[in-house]
Amino acid sequence: DEDFGVLLAALEAYDARATKDARLPRLVVVVTGKGPLKQAFMDAVARRGFFKIAAATAWLPAADYANLLGCADLGVCLHASTSGLDLPMKVVDMFGAGLPVCALDFDCVGELVRDGRNGALFSDAASLAESLARLLSGGADANAALKHLRAGVVVEERWDAMWRRAVRPVVEGAFLAA
Repeated sequence: DEDFGVLLAALEAYDARATKDARLPRLVVVVTGKGPLKQAFMDAVARRGFFKIAAATAWLPAADYANLLGCADLGVCLHASTSGLDLPMKVVDMFGAGLPVCALDFDCVGELVRDGRNGALFSDAASLAESLARLLSGGADANAALKHLRAGVVVEERWDAMWRRAVRPVVEGAFLAA
């Protein structure tokens, strides 16, 4: 469901722009997961020879994953729903760490990522590169647009409380009706 080609092309565009614009910071990109495309992604990064981008991959225990997200300035979600109905849990993870997200736009992702409020939606590599440059220009701590998105990442209800409130009654009702 994820097209790393979009991320690679966006990083390529960002790197080209950042080498000419001192306001754009160096990026450290950490791709999490243990999928089969991990090595292909790293090989593609190495072939590009970025000047202002370093990349790494990591498969982490849950606590370390949460800590990594907490240290990040901005998350990127490449999830493209095949059904158009599922929402990416990684965005929920990022929001739980207070991390704004650049997310690939698809039919229902707006239920989670509110463009301009808690994240930025992108449709292709060019719009992702533009979002990265706009949100990171001048450094993450100084960027007003990124600060605004951070302030919009509000976790009003944790996963377990939401599950008990919203999902459990449905599951129990289904089993009681059966």
